[in-house]
Amino acid sequence: MEVIEIEYEPTAHDKARYLHVLREDIGDEAFRIALAKVYARHLIELKRSLGKKVVREDILFIVNMMLKERGLEGVSYNFIRTVDESIAH
Repeated sequence: MEVIEIEYEPTAHDKARYLHVLREDIGDEAFRIALAKVYARHLIELKRSLGKKVVREDILFIVNMMLKERGLEGVSYNFIRTVDESIAH
């Protein structure tokens, strides 16, 4: 079987779907952290691309609401700060 590589940058939605498929294999805690990172990174990059100020409290609120919608515990402000700082550098 030949593997064909396609240059394609998966969207945040795609990444969330892939993580959902892997949830049983990686465990709930790793799933929660990875999903929160995907959401946070997407929102921060979107705000920056639109030339808007990134307000970490707003990102935290949105990410935690998205996690709670899926029955997962929220993340901390420090988590959002760490993701933001990792993108900035």
